[in-house]
Amino acid sequence: MNKRIYSHRLWRGVAAAICVFFSVATFMAALAYERQGDINKVLKVKVPSQTVTADTNYYPASFSTRESLNEAVSAYNIQAQTEGSVLVKNADNALPLKAGERGVTLFGNAAANPVF
Repeated sequence: MNKRIYSHRLWRGVAAAICVFFSVATFMAALAYERQGDINKVLKVKVPSQTVTADTNYYPASFSTRESLNEAVSAYNIQAQTEGSVLVKNADNALPLKAGERGVTLFGNAAANPVF
């Protein structure tokens, strides 16, 4: 066998083995990160918890419960929708509409892909 062909096959095999190794290692690292709580239970590792104090809580929440946060978010969403909505009123025949016409066609990206 030609020495050059043998060298190419050898390096091709080494490169393939390295690719497989790194693929398996990446998958296992992601799996271990996802299941770290279960791994800690099996290995009986106690994760230290940090007590939140005024010195460690840099961005304190102004909501005491999750329900109050959800209510505030809902109220904000309704306010944003109300302020962002546009009501077309044909005052003093500003729009060139016929007397019985009720529909208006909208053009633009936002008309085709509305963002809510």
